[in-house]
Amino acid sequence: MDRYKVLALDREVPTEIWSLPSSFVDGLWSKDRDSSAVIRDGYLLEGGENSYWFAVELNRSFNGDGMVAVDPVVVAAIPAWSDETLAAVGNQQAIESSTVVYGDTAYFGNSAGRVVGVDLANLESAQAEVVFDFWAGDDVDSTIVVDDEGMLYVAPQKDIRTVRAAEVGRLIKLDSQNANDPLVWQLEIPDTEAADGGAWATPALYSGLLFLPTNPGDLLAVDTASGEVVWRDDVGFHAWSSPLVVDKTLIVSVNCGTVPALRAYDLTDPRAPVQIWELPFSDGCLESTPAMWNGRLYVGSRGGYFYAVGDKSR
Repeated sequence: MDRYKVLALDREVPTEIWSLPSSFVDGLWSKDRDSSAVIRDGYLLEGGENSYWFAVELNRSFNGDGMVAVDPVVVAAIPAWSDETLAAVGNQQAIESSTVVYGDTAYFGNSAGRVVGVDLANLESAQAEVVFDFWAGDDVDSTIVVDDEGMLYVAPQKDIRTVRAAEVGRLIKLDSQNANDPLVWQLEIPDTEAADGGAWATPALYSGLLFLPTNPGDLLAVDTASGEVVWRDDVGFHAWSSPLVVDKTLIVSVNCGTVPALRAYDLTDPRAPVQIWELPFSDGCLESTPAMWNGRLYVGSRGGYFYAVGDKSR
């Protein structure tokens, strides 16, 4: 898709009322849009595989017929690359991770491994300064996770395999308040004979732990203070779906290459999860992240189906 679209849902059929084409800027890499946007104080914050990050003032309203309307203005278009990453990696600078906001700063990662923080405090004046810049050395597809103290948790995959990535690791904790020396700890997620190392999934933060499915197939529970792996389980290689924690239960996609399934763990003791059920699916790997709404789980499969999972009695 070479356009990011705003759709109105208050018509008989969903209707496009605005779009941002990839050709809006002279970008790098591709025209796809993999990341999810964040809406904050009337601004849409979104990155594209054209290697640009955008802040768009939506100017939402209702038209004369009482239907939703927008009059968007792009107030910031920031290239995802730096001189350092462009020299080291070349044009692979796409943004596939979704934006996350902490305080007045928006964070995203790119496919060269650059982790960027953008100041949002002066968007009304069309000012958006890069205030955090760290090179992790390899492709950051997963979304950055931020805890209550502003610590960033980043999980790069193994793709371009720079020397820098080998030094930094495949799961890292960064102190966003220490821009000059932010690396707190690092954890390597090595290759196996069956799969590349690293992670595509976004970690779930719960009770001082990060729960992270890795591409080689380990589900890890990592202590956020120390970076120590305190528990692990096998979920099968190609574990790209991000986990969900709800009601002291961890939901994760498993067995992508064999019998795809959703699996649930009881987190009464988060450092010793206990599997409580597993539900198989017959039509393909579950790469999407499950969502919980009104007591039911919703998930899409690579076979083209969208499932609702819940108690039949409800």
